[in-house]
Amino acid sequence: MSKKPILLGLYLVITVLVWIYQIWWGPMASASAMHNLGRALMWPFMLFPALGNVVGSIILLLIIVAFVAL
Repeated sequence: MSKKPILLGLYLVITVLVWIYQIWWGPMASASAMHNLGRALMWPFMLFPALGNVVGSIILLLIIVAFVAL
């Protein structure tokens, strides 16, 4: 068995756990379940804020390169 399905399954299990936490005890508990699901899908960026900065920087760089290329 390859590592890809195992990692995807682990990611989904952690997503469900984060989703349940956010629905009941999270700072956005009053928001809808789908809003909290969207936030739960991005759990690596919430648990590791530096990762969010890196991804944001890469996206910003790609946008700048796209504008320069045009």
